[in-house]
Amino acid sequence: MKISDLDTLQLKIEHVFDHHSILFNSVFDLIFNQITRYRYLRHLIAQSKDNREKKKFETTKLILKSRIALLEHLVEHHCRGGRSMTLEQIMSATVNNRWVFYKDSKHKKKRLSLMLESLEETKDIKVVRGSHYQVKAKAIETIEAFRDSNLKHKQIVIIQKGMLLLTISLAFFTALQSGLIKLATIINLKEHVGATLIVLGLVLMFMHIVNKLHNKQFKNDS
Repeated sequence: MKISDLDTLQLKIEHVFDHHSILFNSVFDLIFNQITRYRYLRHLIAQSKDNREKKKFETTKLILKSRIALLEHLVEHHCRGGRSMTLEQIMSATVNNRWVFYKDSKHKKKRLSLMLESLEETKDIKVVRGSHYQVKAKAIETIEAFRDSNLKHKQIVIIQKGMLLLTISLAFFTALQSGLIKLATIINLKEHVGATLIVLGLVLMFMHIVNKLHNKQFKNDS
C-alpha cells in the first residue's frame, strides 16, 4: 500500500502524551502537525488557560451576603414567585452555584445555616417542609428598620462633619476680628486680588459639590 492510499482509509490517529491526547484525522494531518507543531501549540495554549482558570477558582474565597442582604434576597425571591428553598439552594443562589467545590464550602455552609437560624429566631423567616426556608411578612419591617437606622447614622455623620467645618470657620473669622490672625500676612489683597477671588471661588465650589453629593446620597438611601 502506498502512502498516498492511506488518506482514503479515513484513519483516526490519537497521540497520547502526559495524560493528554490529540486526535488527528489522517496520517497527513499527523505528519503536518508533527512538523509545524500547530495542534500541539493550540493544545498548550488551551491547557495554560485551563490551568489559570483552575488556579483562580482554587484561590477564590466564598463570600457570604450580610444578614440583611440575605434577607433582602429572600424577599425578592419570594416576590418574584419563587418557592421556599433549602440551605443548599440558598447557597447556590446567593454565593456561587459551584460552592460545593470550594475548600471552605463546609465552613461557609455552617455560617449560612447560623444566619438562617438567626433570621428564624427573629421570626423573619420560617422553616417549612422540614428543611425549606420561606420568608415571612415581618422581613419587610426588619429591612425598613435597618435602612432607617443606616440613613440616620449617615445623616448624623454628615451633620457632625458640617458642624466641625462650621466651628473651624467661626474660629478662623473670630481670630481675624480679634486681630490674632492678620489676613494681610497670609494674602496680600492689594497685589493678589485675582488669586484671592480664585481661591475663594474654589472653596465655594468645593462646598457646593460636597452638599450636592450629600443630597444625592440621601435620595439614594431613602
